[in-house]
Amino acid sequence: MPGVRLGKALPIDLDIDLGIDLCRQVGSTVQTPSDLIATANRCSWFRADTGVTSASSRVSAWADQWSNGNFAQATGAQQPLLELTGIAGLPTVSNDDGGRDMFVNPFTSGIAIGSRPYMWLFVKADTVASKTALAISQNSGNGTPRMSISSNGTEWQFSANDRVTQSSITPIAADTTARLLEVGMTTGGANSGVVSGTGYSGTALAPTSVATIQTMHLFGFNGLSTNGLVCKVAEIVISRNEPSLETRQLMRLYFANRYGSI
Repeated sequence: MPGVRLGKALPIDLDIDLGIDLCRQVGSTVQTPSDLIATANRCSWFRADTGVTSASSRVSAWADQWSNGNFAQATGAQQPLLELTGIAGLPTVSNDDGGRDMFVNPFTSGIAIGSRPYMWLFVKADTVASKTALAISQNSGNGTPRMSISSNGTEWQFSANDRVTQSSITPIAADTTARLLEVGMTTGGANSGVVSGTGYSGTALAPTSVATIQTMHLFGFNGLSTNGLVCKVAEIVISRNEPSLETRQLMRLYFANRYGSI
């Protein structure tokens, strides 16, 4: 897939003080997730300006750019809204009334991930209620999520039930700002993740070394659309394993260029 030309002003907090030569990207081609995530680590990539099937602005399917499993919703009353200018003038798939959701169920033959999966979600919450934006599960049904991003009404939260107790992503308040939520897990005694470059930690449980992701639920979990956060989702990227620090920095540059901020 071709890269994307820089077209927006970039924020100055891209951690360039870490010694990563991001300047080589300025005025040149910004790499996309397909350029940055190694083929063996590609789990899912959804972007709302491509692969969306809709009728009367209601979305029945959303295709994974890496072809591992597509979002679908056959029930009209639960189909999300396609908003053509939802975030930064770009399309979003939106849970506009709190009762919409979509599933990847199942992934193609299940997706084996390592012990350090990593997720990026570009989202704009329209409410700050205690609801879920995105959950992935290693169950073949609609069970407890393995990894999820949600709001508790005060803060954004990341949870991984087989790895870590639910942990707040601080100091990112649950608000209606469009933002990149970036979370990942490490093995062993500490969970780690970042949200737009801000770290957090939680209390880890014993990890499993490899798991198979069977389902993904957009705007909810446990099969309940009523658990879904009222929000707009522009993009989702999931890596089977944690990328390098440089790759994570370049992914932030990709999102910053595309949406104008992270």
